[in-house]
Amino acid sequence: MKLCPHCTNGYADHVESCPVHGGVLSEIRDLRPGMIVRNTYRIERKLGQGGMGAVYLAEQIFMEEPRALKFLSSELSQDADFTSRFRREVRTLRQVRHKNVVDSGDLEPAEDGTLFFSMEFVEGPDLRSFVNAAPKPFHVPLALAITRGIAEGLGAAHAKGMVHRDIKPENILMANDGQQWIPKIADFGIVATRELSQHTQTGSLLLTPFYAAPEQWLGTRAADLDGRTDLYALGGVLYEILTGRKIFEAENYHGWAQQHLTAAPHPPTDLRPDLANWRGLDALILRLLAKQREQRPANVAECLALIDAIVFAPAAPIPVPAPAPEPLQIREREPIREPIPVSAPRPRISHPEREPAVAKSTHDSNESFRRKLLLILLLAGIVMLGLWWLTQRETPQHSTNETSAPTPATLQDSIQTAQPTVSLPSPAQAKETAGVWVDPATGPMWARADMRRI
Repeated sequence: MKLCPHCTNGYADHVESCPVHGGVLSEIRDLRPGMIVRNTYRIERKLGQGGMGAVYLAEQIFMEEPRALKFLSSELSQDADFTSRFRREVRTLRQVRHKNVVDSGDLEPAEDGTLFFSMEFVEGPDLRSFVNAAPKPFHVPLALAITRGIAEGLGAAHAKGMVHRDIKPENILMANDGQQWIPKIADFGIVATRELSQHTQTGSLLLTPFYAAPEQWLGTRAADLDGRTDLYALGGVLYEILTGRKIFEAENYHGWAQQHLTAAPHPPTDLRPDLANWRGLDALILRLLAKQREQRPANVAECLALIDAIVFAPAAPIPVPAPAPEPLQIREREPIREPIPVSAPRPRISHPEREPAVAKSTHDSNESFRRKLLLILLLAGIVMLGLWWLTQRETPQHSTNETSAPTPATLQDSIQTAQPTVSLPSPAQAKETAGVWVDPATGPMWARADMRRI
């Protein structure tokens, strides 16, 4: 199986060139785990396959440290012009020491003559996998922090006269130092220094269509490219991180070229309205994606200033208009009534629905009053009768001065006088009359309370 070094499409072994680009296909070669390369590196596993070749994780036997080995395809390794340019680029790349750039080692030939060079091994996903695994929508401050780190790494390379020319999520590795994520730029395999001319075989095909700048589509010589080409690609990466969509969509290389050269990208806020709360974000991305290099930030320093100027400023809520008042309803004018004289008695307002309740309440009040009056009269009679009885009881039997003791004859006369009004009981019975017992056999009366003889 063979691989196109530009679009990474696979083809059968008998195919010599890519039917899309016309470029020479690279043979896919896999090294087995445990193989020793140059008596220095022990292959552990394959990390990935790119347009320039394959990348493996290996252990540096003497230092016992993990390293990433990138092997160029056999076709590129046998191209004298390409290897000469690539050797000088790697030599320059070794001078770039920055936390946002993957450290590169020596360029060496393997036992079969295939070129490879060692790189810092980053224990982490590439930016593409990192974004796909993150919650949606992507956190804006984190996206800006990642963009800032990539820009700082590009600034270090640009200061050495290098242009990456292939900034894309797959070429950004995400390292974690235990406190934060650190983006690291990798795969400077197709960088071009200002003093080198563009390679004649691969030419302008050394680009990724999703992020390539218009000047790359126009075939501008590598020596004429500068850092603004990388800033265009950085704008496309930031656009995709925030919106989840690429800046343009096309079916083939010709369509991509037309989009990048003539079409205006939609502002990110059209796809994600909440980005409007970040003042300056739309302006930054659209400026990075300007068709003309002169309209983009002049360098990384200006780009960083624009990133730092972005602030979170939520728009004030739009006031909801108050509902319109209901139209006034004009009621018919009531007839004027003559005033009632102050001296005249006010007419009694009759409430027919309340009359039964008022009449019933008045009747109940009168009935209660009569019952209370009868009870008072009854109690008064009882009290008067009690007072009379007490008076009779406390009357002395013998008068000290005027009254003399009654004689039997007088007592007999009193009894006979009372006989017409009092019905005496039979000798065998006793009759209770006004609290006094009368025994017809003996004659004397006794009080029931204290049995004193009267």
